[in-house]
Amino acid sequence: MKILWLSNVKQTDAAANSSGTWLHPLATGLSRTGSVELYNISIDLVSKTTRSDAGKIAQWLLPREELMVNRLPNESLIADIQGIVNEIDPDIIHVWGTELPWGLLTARGYLRGNILLEIQGLKFTVADHFYSGLTTLELLSTLNINEFIKPSASLPGLKRSFRKWGFNEKEMILGHKMISTQSEWVRANVKAINPDARLFKTSMMLRSEFRETPRWCKEECIPFRIFSITSSFVSYKGFHVLLRAAAILRRQYPMLKVVLAGSISYRLRADGYTKFLRKLVIELGLQESVDWIGPLKANEIVDQFKMANVVIIPSFVESYCLSLDEALTVGVPVVASYAGAMPELASNDSSALFFPPGDSVLCAEKVSRVFSEKDLAEYLSVTAYKERRKATPDSIIKNQIMIYSECLNDRLHNRNL
Repeated sequence: MKILWLSNVKQTDAAANSSGTWLHPLATGLSRTGSVELYNISIDLVSKTTRSDAGKIAQWLLPREELMVNRLPNESLIADIQGIVNEIDPDIIHVWGTELPWGLLTARGYLRGNILLEIQGLKFTVADHFYSGLTTLELLSTLNINEFIKPSASLPGLKRSFRKWGFNEKEMILGHKMISTQSEWVRANVKAINPDARLFKTSMMLRSEFRETPRWCKEECIPFRIFSITSSFVSYKGFHVLLRAAAILRRQYPMLKVVLAGSISYRLRADGYTKFLRKLVIELGLQESVDWIGPLKANEIVDQFKMANVVIIPSFVESYCLSLDEALTVGVPVVASYAGAMPELASNDSSALFFPPGDSVLCAEKVSRVFSEKDLAEYLSVTAYKERRKATPDSIIKNQIMIYSECLNDRLHNRNL
């Protein structure tokens, strides 16, 4: 089978540490089967369409700035994409995500063929959670000089942008007959828009660093150490909830340490929400308790998991939550908000402890239980580690090939009708 990916992720031989990290091991695994001839069109910091193969994967990179906009690419770039597709003549075009205009190209007929649309996240579902429990005064405090210079970068501006792009997402969902998702939560949102679409379920392929590491060990972690990670510090990820929970916990556990990992801007370049978080740290008296350590590589994330007494995922909305999956796979005890698809990855009081989104008091209480109840951390660790390892790399690859085969069978069946 010749499979063409339209994705947001550049395939490379180097370790993947940015968004879409699950696509790298999946691409490698599919290529090694011998039954899939894989091609990839993606984005990068290039000025024009550029051929850049990655091992067995033939790859074309398009200018990032031209695709990272709320519209179709220009006619010249569309012609480049059409030329590549015609040259490959793929059996299936797999559109990875609705965040970029790939799905508009297929929904509006610029690209034709056997199309599978993959839903990774839905911006219109995020729009409702942008203010994430912040009061009016707190929202005002996120407005700094950068937000006045560029209103679209403010929380209200970002909310409008996400809601506006949601119309394109809904067009993509309505414009495709075959749609693949990773969670029941996303499937429910898709079915509400396009009940006639045929839906497939895929699984995330975690990087080997998470799959192959020994399980988290209570004796080796640092007591009263909380770890949390995100691709970026944005309001709906709920880090203000985590900080307020930490302030409650610090009264009982003076040695508390909160380690936050992820891309963060500094000084004048910092966005309003990031500045709000830094001010909140000071207001809560957590200056000595919170460490910001920036983005991490996969092995560094595993190291932080192993050192942590507990991982907190405080998001208000998640279409899947790769960070939660990674933490559970390593077996570190997790306290997470009961939001979006996250309850599908773990069972409350069994493989994780859940709290209502935005509830910093109950979040603190759940973390305190992990700290104080002698056997709870070990029980959560063992259960999560066992459950998340049921999906093996081989089973994930086999399932993906089965999806491609069924898409092809559907096409052949429809031709014969």
